[in-house]
Amino acid sequence: MIHTRALAAGYSRAEADAFQGHSLSAGAITQARDNGATDREIMNMTGHTRVDTILQYDRAPLHRANATRKLGL
Repeated sequence: MIHTRALAAGYSRAEADAFQGHSLSAGAITQARDNGATDREIMNMTGHTRVDTILQYDRAPLHRANATRKLGL
């Protein structure tokens, strides 16, 4: 479904291939952590039972280290 929606949105097939359910999970978990959600709250949201699993989805170390976050955009 995500692939189909990406194609419908105008992404090329190669770009659409990069979109997966894991991308949505990673985005949701990363944003929840940025917004102050606890690990328990995130696990309740996603259905995960282990903290180490949600940490694998958290992309914060990549985007928090990016100086563009300090631009306030």
